Amino acid sequence: MLLTLTEIEINEAISQCKDTSAVFIQSRQSPTRKMVSKSQKARLSREIGKKCITCDRIITKSSTSSENYTPSPSSFTIEHLFPFVLGGDNKQKNLMVAMCYHCNARRNAVMTAFIGHVIGPKTQRTIPESGEIPLQAIDQVKRFVEWSISSVLLREKDQDEEIQEIWLSLENFSSLGEKPDEISSLLNRIARLEERVEELENTRWRRVLRFIGSIFRSKQKKKISSSLKSIEEISIVTNGSQNESSGRPMIKFTPEEFSNGLLSQRKRSQTVTFTTMYERLINVDPKFNLKQYGIKPNHYLTDKCSEFLLISEKPDGSDPPLIHYWINDKPEAQRNIVPDLVIDSDKLIQNARERATKKAKKQIDTELDRIARTNTHAKEEIISNFEKFDLDHWIRENWQDESSYPLLKDAILAHEEDNKGERSLKDILKEDFDIPKSWTIAKKSSYWEESKRSTEQK
Repeated sequence: MLLTLTEIEINEAISQCKDTSAVFIQSRQSPTRKMVSKSQKARLSREIGKKCITCDRIITKSSTSSENYTPSPSSFTIEHLFPFVLGGDNKQKNLMVAMCYHCNARRNAVMTAFIGHVIGPKTQRTIPESGEIPLQAIDQVKRFVEWSISSVLLREKDQDEEIQEIWLSLENFSSLGEKPDEISSLLNRIARLEERVEELENTRWRRVLRFIGSIFRSKQKKKISSSLKSIEEISIVTNGSQNESSGRPMIKFTPEEFSNGLLSQRKRSQTVTFTTMYERLINVDPKFNLKQYGIKPNHYLTDKCSEFLLISEKPDGSDPPLIHYWINDKPEAQRNIVPDLVIDSDKLIQNARERATKKAKKQIDTELDRIARTNTHAKEEIISNFEKFDLDHWIRENWQDESSYPLLKDAILAHEEDNKGERSLKDILKEDFDIPKSWTIAKKSSYWEESKRSTEQK
């Protein structure tokens, strides 16, 4: 989640987005807008029923009707903190968040008011179509990009005063009535188009196309399945078994008999080549000709005869090298003779699945343990005897003007730490003193000054 990003990571993202926006604006490219993926929309839809990230509204489900889309101020929308018109996209790195309809429209109105002369409709722009864009205009775009992201993800940070004033001035504008610069109207159109695209995805023609695609995928799966079957058949044959439908004869000798037959053809006691001994053997007794059983001689040698023969590999000097096998008798004491095993493929697959399941469970448990140890949301509850900071007393005794704000901030946070709490300043002011998080320092200062005056008058 975006809220788990560190301040350093957020500032890095802001820096990258500012650079991207400057290049995009100067290139005079048209913004590219793509549909938000279903997985991204589903993830962000989980915020329905929770507070909007920028206000206290509870986000509600938006209307699903594309013909009569009438959102309420609390309706669910997806906001791109790095706007499309400034070079943003639908990738996760674009910092998409769930936001109520009112705040979304309000943020677009702020953008239009602050940099509309750069990105607005051609009839409303003051920036010429030809020639270089003034550095001042590019700087304004960068300032808005920084505010767009930091005002949501770094709310404790002092925001751009000029842009913040515009934001506060639009606090009560009607996003559902007369909409400034047709921003809200545009949002309506976009919402209707998105719903329409989703409807088109479920038309008969789209279903036919998906069906045809599934046929091709099915054929590919059959090809893969056929290849796997061939591999399985080769494996079975290599193990000395036989496919009943192949029509090949049954092997009428054991690996030990084959090994002894090879050794009987050597004319010296030293190590000899398998190829030479094998050719001599099948000339003497054709029943040992492995090719008639569909078996590769080298595979049978290495898979079946290693218990009876000393087998060594010697590559020749070619590129790539060709492997030659040399064989010799294995002393009785070194033999570990076991009966031919019948391999149960189903059991092997089942065992592999069980091992994979155990491994996956172990990895999941390890990851869950790591998350539990590093989860920033798993904070201890504030102790029951927690005593709130005496804000009224501090204001009466210490408050002078806005310059006193840093001292008050330090005092509140020190009190929170002494009581083993980990809340931010805005959370403390909101939860303990009902001071909205959206208030600027100037507004808080004005509030406390008025509170101090009223107390002194009493």
